[in-house]
Amino acid sequence: MRNLATALAALALGATASAQVNLQFKPLVTVDLASTATNTNAEFIGSNPSAVAWDGTDLIVAGFNGGGSTANTGIVRVSNVFTTPTLGTAFGVKSTPGTRGYSGIATQGGQIAAAFDAGTASVDGVSLF
Repeated sequence: MRNLATALAALALGATASAQVNLQFKPLVTVDLASTATNTNAEFIGSNPSAVAWDGTDLIVAGFNGGGSTANTGIVRVSNVFTTPTLGTAFGVKSTPGTRGYSGIATQGGQIAAAFDAGTASVDGVSLF
């Protein structure tokens, strides 16, 4: 019985802490990434964004190929996020099977690590830029 009471108390505290944290998060800005889905644009990353990271200054956004056939996906840096967002030229561009693409991005020390899902084992599944 004592263990049950302890577990219930821990759950109640966890729920309270979780609710308090959730109340503190508020949207700061949204960025229009529509141009990253047009394959004739220099900032093309795929049919839609699939991973995002914040390096303290810029957003790093990676893409996904939502189509049924092979197409390119890539990564783009978005600068001036809070004023006039500026999209850079896509990099890390890879020929990507349908319904695959980048699945994660991390940044540290000016470097970008990117996880890429080709649907099979791939030598370029993780890249560092």
